[in-house]
Amino acid sequence: MKRCTSYILVALLMTQACKKENKSPVDPSIAGKYARFGAPVYKEKEMRTWLTTLGKAEYVDLLEMTEVRIKNRSRAVARVRLSDYSEGYMNPEHLADKPIVFLEDTKAHKSSDLQSPVYMTVPKGTIAFVIAEKGDWSQVYAGRVLDRNLASQWVRGGFSADRALIAEAREYEEAVAGLESDESTDETRIQAIKKLNDLAASSRAFGDLARKKIIEDAARSGERTPPEENNMGASEEKADEER
Repeated sequence: MKRCTSYILVALLMTQACKKENKSPVDPSIAGKYARFGAPVYKEKEMRTWLTTLGKAEYVDLLEMTEVRIKNRSRAVARVRLSDYSEGYMNPEHLADKPIVFLEDTKAHKSSDLQSPVYMTVPKGTIAFVIAEKGDWSQVYAGRVLDRNLASQWVRGGFSADRALIAEAREYEEAVAGLESDESTDETRIQAIKKLNDLAASSRAFGDLARKKIIEDAARSGERTPPEENNMGASEEKADEER
């Protein structure tokens, strides 16, 4: 009886061990990160061969941090997994933790105090990253905004961390870049206008920005006829009918 009981205990222990071995491991080193701006990713940890460029606020999994000797200097390198499950290496300073998007024009102060000087007004639709928090205040980084460097200023609300809204804001920023870049081709501009038209029709948060940008681009491209010319054409048509 004792021997039988021992066999049963051994069998139970072996079963539990097998279950533990078959269980999918959770790697605590994996962390979700976001690109602070258009950031290059490389094929090897020495970062010699370009793989791709991340878009601003694009998500990656941080798999590992390592030190690599590059040009006689020791540098930190991040191994990351992309959305297509491929892996690459990049500068960890190009990664951030918490992306946000501003849903209204918002004043950014030099410190977390309403009485502190206003550094700038952050435009609606701007993608940024929270780098510190203090009560109702958030310290944010957004890079270059309206010819100013928004790097460590403080805001009190006015933004959202909703991923769907951030995705819409990314579409908007990419479309605007496609219109305004000196390297844009006709095809790039066509795709940019298409994105803006889609946003104008579907986005409750940024549809107004998309419509405004479409009008501005049409006026700049001379595709819209000035009101004076429209009125002149209508007058001439009426005169022809009267004749």
